[in-house]
Amino acid sequence: MHCSHFNLPGGGTAIICGRDRLKACAVCGLPSAKLCDFPLTGVKAGKTCDRPVCEKCAVHSEPDTDYCPTHARMIEQPTCAFCSEAAEARCGWKGSVPTPVRADEVLHGDVLWMFPGRLCGKVTAIEPRGEHGLLRLTYWLARIRRESWIHRHITAEVYVDRPGACKTPCCAAHSREVRDGLHYCSEHWGAWEAVQ
Repeated sequence: MHCSHFNLPGGGTAIICGRDRLKACAVCGLPSAKLCDFPLTGVKAGKTCDRPVCEKCAVHSEPDTDYCPTHARMIEQPTCAFCSEAAEARCGWKGSVPTPVRADEVLHGDVLWMFPGRLCGKVTAIEPRGEHGLLRLTYWLARIRRESWIHRHITAEVYVDRPGACKTPCCAAHSREVRDGLHYCSEHWGAWEAVQ
């Protein structure tokens, strides 16, 4: 059994004992007492960020709601994804968007992106290999068959196309209002104009 000693705000101390050690704060490395409550989108919709943060690094919002510093900035004032200006809107383009998923959440038939912006192809086979925690994904790119071994640890992420909205924050220079309250980012308004 492992016990940890913590100094609390106001001068008090606390001792927490248990089998598992507390996760370190993702910002400063101290033991964390909270998890980020930022709601996720895409394939992880309905879940929260759950990044471990300590009392000092957590940004408190409503009662029982805490955010990691990265997500707190997104809620307070998001910045444009294309420049550093304050975002005025989020892109509402609906379609397939590259979404980060854990390697073990990849499905047969998913369109796999090994790096954002580099399309690799459609997954045709998935073969787990337990002894090394690896996952072999077979995919087709044009007419060439390729294979990748991906570590299947909880932190290993790949990008796949999943249905959803773009939701990219953008400033006035990088967005266009196509209908009342519906904006498209500079990556999607060209596609919208092509179908008009």
